[in-house]
Amino acid sequence: MGSHFLIEGVEKAVQAGCKCELILVGKGRVRDMAFLDKIKDFSWIKYLGFISDEELYIKMRECDILAMTRTNSKFANFGFPFKLSEYLSIGNVVMATEVGDVPLYLNENNSLLIPPEDSNAIASAILYVSENPVKSLQIGRNGLNTMKEKFSIERIGEIFISFLSKI
Repeated sequence: MGSHFLIEGVEKAVQAGCKCELILVGKGRVRDMAFLDKIKDFSWIKYLGFISDEELYIKMRECDILAMTRTNSKFANFGFPFKLSEYLSIGNVVMATEVGDVPLYLNENNSLLIPPEDSNAIASAILYVSENPVKSLQIGRNGLNTMKEKFSIERIGEIFISFLSKI
């Protein structure tokens, strides 16, 4: 999990004068949730815990940036996180760590790619969105187009049917 790098990055953006709020959702393993004690005094962080799918999609649409930060682990370096295609489907800016197959699909035109475990890059990406709202909207739209081209149910269905026809 790259959550502590995300928290550090948002904290740096806040210290640089960005008026932002980090909203954390979900519930992980007990050992992964230890950071909650460390963040309870940060007024710019809201931890919502587990929320329904409907609530999640409403929250996602309200956010300026949807963040998928991962560490440079063996697990993170294999494949493409399913959650990332969900984030792209919202049409808002997506910030993603350059690990695994992520750079095969995402680039500076359709997302904010950051190196793993780099809170300075996270802060810079947040500040970029804050200072460049029009460009950021276009990046979000481009991300949505990438999702439609690469990960839509129609596209995945075409790939699957093509695979089956070759068997």
